This record gives sequence, C-alpha cells and structure tokens, in this order.
Amino acid sequence: MGQVIRQRRIAKKLSQEELAERLGTTRQRVISWEKDRNHPNMRYQAGLCLQLGGKPSDYAGVMPPLPLEKVLPRLQRVEDRLGALEEAIATVIEQLLNADQLPS
Repeated sequence: MGQVIRQRRIAKKLSQEELAERLGTTRQRVISWEKDRNHPNMRYQAGLCLQLGGKPSDYAGVMPPLPLEKVLPRLQRVEDRLGALEEAIATVIEQLLNADQLPS
C-alpha cells in the first residue's frame, strides 16, 4: 500500500509536503504511510483518492496483529483504569446517598 501512495504521488509530481498540505496532515504521516508503518484512515483514504486517483481500497492497508506480549500489558492497564473508575463512581454514589441534603 505504501508503494502505491509513493508511486502515485511521484507520478502527480507532488512532494510529500505538498500531498500532506492537500490532505490537511503532516509530511511525517505521509512518510509513515509510504513506509507502511501506518495506514491512512477512511478520511485520508478519501483524500488520497481525490489527490492521487484510485479507489479507497487502494489505500486501505491491513495492519498486522499486535503480538500477545504487547496486547496483554495494554489490556491490564485498561482493566486497572476501569477498576479505578468503578471505585471512584462507588465513592461518589456513597457520598450522595449519605449527604444530609440530596439535590431535589
């Protein structure tokens, strides 16, 4: 997918900076697409179609799945944050129930 973007950009005689400006993004993002580090989201896919031609699926790369050793710590952080949020909500509810004056 990155090669498609690069080849079409060069064929249109656009620099990475010029393409980025036309898409409302940064040169670094265009570079990351061309090097297949990231893939454009649907908004940018539509912009690439307008600027470079083709159809959205030409620019919809498939990101490889994250390895399990990267996923598990992320899930643990989410679980920890949810636990902290549950505790905070429980505290607020308890304070409201025990308040001398409840809002009417």
